[in-house]
Amino acid sequence: MALTTVNHSASRRCYQDLPLEELAQKGKELGLKAIDLLRPEEWETVRKYGLECSLGTDVFADIQNGFNDVKNHFSLQRNYKDLINKASNARIKRVIVFSGNRNGKSGNEEIENCAIELNPLVKLAEKKNVTLVMELLNSKCVVVYGRFPSGRAIRSIFFVFTEQKRMPLLSLTQALK
Repeated sequence: MALTTVNHSASRRCYQDLPLEELAQKGKELGLKAIDLLRPEEWETVRKYGLECSLGTDVFADIQNGFNDVKNHFSLQRNYKDLINKASNARIKRVIVFSGNRNGKSGNEEIENCAIELNPLVKLAEKKNVTLVMELLNSKCVVVYGRFPSGRAIRSIFFVFTEQKRMPLLSLTQALK
């Protein structure tokens, strides 16, 4: 029987009460390979213990207020450009972006808002060898996406699964051209 290697990580958000140094030390002892959702000032801390930051974030990244709302676009553009550059310079491979809470918007409106504003960030991230990972947080639907040869999660086709049917909403690959 062939042995396989399993790469485990832990989310920093689940262990906020534990100092990062202690989480990294104990995580390494337990066999973790990485810690998710670390801010730039935390990246070197986990490296000291031989761990990676598997998913970068920063204080501005808000699970409730994301790219689906146009009022957030200006600040998110500025902040994510800076974070993508920092991640690239620190060899962090992935950065999380958020769609945001629905707040009464239609799925089509939300996807269109996200596609428009993520386009320049996707292009920058590709140049910098950073993958953007989008967390989608809309109630009453589950969104899945396929990957394209470029390997970038944002350049994908989104489908919304409602209680009764599956409905394609928009191809972000087309929207991002």
